[in-house]
Amino acid sequence: MRGIRYIGILLVFVGVQTSSAQDIHFSQTENAHLNLNPALAGFNSDFNLSISYKTQWNPTLAPFKTYAFAGDGVLNSKSKSNWKFAMGGMMFKDQAGTPQLGTAQVNGFFASKVKLSESSYLGAGLFLGYRQISIEQMDGEWGSQFDGQIYDATILSGESFDKMRRSSFNSGLGVAYHFESGNKSKIQNNAKSVDLGFSVYNLNKPKNSFLTDSKDRLSHRYSAFIHSDLGLFGTILSLQPAVYYHRQGQFQEIVYGTALK
Repeated sequence: MRGIRYIGILLVFVGVQTSSAQDIHFSQTENAHLNLNPALAGFNSDFNLSISYKTQWNPTLAPFKTYAFAGDGVLNSKSKSNWKFAMGGMMFKDQAGTPQLGTAQVNGFFASKVKLSESSYLGAGLFLGYRQISIEQMDGEWGSQFDGQIYDATILSGESFDKMRRSSFNSGLGVAYHFESGNKSKIQNNAKSVDLGFSVYNLNKPKNSFLTDSKDRLSHRYSAFIHSDLGLFGTILSLQPAVYYHRQGQFQEIVYGTALK
């Protein structure tokens, strides 16, 4: 996970959402930072590695499942230059419902950050990805297979798709800013820092339908966040309040809470 040099203990993580967006998302947003903002590749540490898994509605016959693997690192970490360059990669697979709708994507991340002063730096990044959606038509149960009393699998559904898979390219951009002050020593520990950023995913709005003549495209996703680290004087502890906001089309999500480090 990001920041593998310390252990975080979750105190409060309360989420409010009006509806699920089309993109994948995780409740522990800070641990899936490449899905939050491309500029966060190599932003706060020289090397990051994460594995994420989410499942929803397990009691149903077809629970939703999401897997993600990501890693990123600074290329010139030993350089004394005020410019740092980073690269990263992320792969994810999402399986939803019946008939099983699958989404798989592989992203490459490219980022840079510049030191503005002894206490602040600014970062920017982009990603280029290859996306594939698929559907298992044979797994579906369709309204046309209802005979008036019960569902009858022997009745032909009449459903037809031009393609069972569709591939496309994807892209996104992001910027992030970091500021810190105070003393990080274990005795004093009055250090304070704040990170904030803004990003846009699905810049090219890839096609999101299996029908050739469909105009359905994946909407832009706008993400913004603010995350702080507040040292508790005279202890080795700090509080980390944060707010994450996502908007995609008519849907939005807000996740906020506080962790103890």
